[in-house]
Amino acid sequence: MKNSIKVLPILITTSLLVACGGGGSGANETSSGQLERNESTDLGQEDNLLLKFLGAPLEPSTANIRSGVPENEFDVSHTLSIWWTAYVYDKEGNPASGSFIYDSNVYLSANNILDTNEDELLFSMQCKTPSSASQEYGCSQYASFQCVYNNDNTFNCLSLPLDHPEGFKDHIVDLTNFFDIIPKSAHIFYKICLTESQSCDIESTEIIFN
Repeated sequence: MKNSIKVLPILITTSLLVACGGGGSGANETSSGQLERNESTDLGQEDNLLLKFLGAPLEPSTANIRSGVPENEFDVSHTLSIWWTAYVYDKEGNPASGSFIYDSNVYLSANNILDTNEDELLFSMQCKTPSSASQEYGCSQYASFQCVYNNDNTFNCLSLPLDHPEGFKDHIVDLTNFFDIIPKSAHIFYKICLTESQSCDIESTEIIFN
């Protein structure tokens, strides 16, 4: 489901200048708000920590889990199920000890080049990894969300599970300007950044709206 991303002078998924990529490639952000894949620069070297998505088959994904429906296609009233798993590693590539806060942003783009100034921000959330019994954050190393595609060109999104104090529900996003044609190909971009070191990772999934 993961879609490769073209090399252009920009891309994104956090508020920094660079990211370390999951699945072997990084992301590079410029002042224009865009991000470029396939160039790896680590801004987290000062504390030697890297935040990374897990790779296939557990890479970040967006799917239609309704029976009998292609998992990457969505009709009005269908639900987009969005999830990922991410871990913090030390400079040797071993799981880092301790707990960490990271920022997550999920965007909807009309193409495979993410521009945070132009593309639609579906939602953002702070996550804390690893998870704990007293977890207040809406996500941990595991993150799960759902967005319903409504007939008025809005998404109604929520974070799972619902009982976390820092989670959200009934988050409405107006996508009237985005849905200029139907059917429409699109990309969901996932951007996560370690709050302390600004080490980031970015991935995407290609989907179709009918």
